Amino acid sequence: MESGMPGEQCKERRSRRSGMRMAIIGMCLGVINLQACQHYIPDFDGTYVANSADIQADRKTVNDIVSAFKQAEAALQRRDIDGIMELYSDSYRSHNFDKPTLRKVWANLFQENRDFSTTHVFTQVKVEGQSTPQTAQIVCTGSLWAVSNKTNARVNLDSWFGEIHYMVLEIGKWRIRGHAWEVPEEKQPQVARPPHPFF
Repeated sequence: MESGMPGEQCKERRSRRSGMRMAIIGMCLGVINLQACQHYIPDFDGTYVANSADIQADRKTVNDIVSAFKQAEAALQRRDIDGIMELYSDSYRSHNFDKPTLRKVWANLFQENRDFSTTHVFTQVKVEGQSTPQTAQIVCTGSLWAVSNKTNARVNLDSWFGEIHYMVLEIGKWRIRGHAWEVPEEKQPQVARPPHPFF
């Protein structure tokens, strides 16, 4: 019986090693999946304030700003251009774009795409004092996705990182007045780029 012990121990060791290998492989696959999730969030719909966000505004103001974006998201799902345009100030300006030209861009997007989804993650909400009208700067990271009518493929229409939305309180509602401009790539002049982000 004792002569059989080393064989039993070998089997046990092999079984443990095999179990450890499987556990390590499982952990590696889990990490890879988590990494993939961090870089691919087209269907992670909604507007969110990051837990670590720098908030320089009262809770009601933050809620009102988030609500303005959520209303625009609901309009996007309904393909309601009037509802989306409610998010923009009448004085909206972003380079060569104003509110009427931006409306045409949205109309074109609706003709070419369907099944839209969008994500906004606020990392800073800063209300500019007690000026009249009241203004705010929102630092936002997000994306706009849709399904192309031509290819039936899901496409990224826009994405942004640390973009600044300049907002103004007009007739009791927060609206986008403009955006900070990202540094263009050397081969892509500013005039060739679309308004960024769409909202």
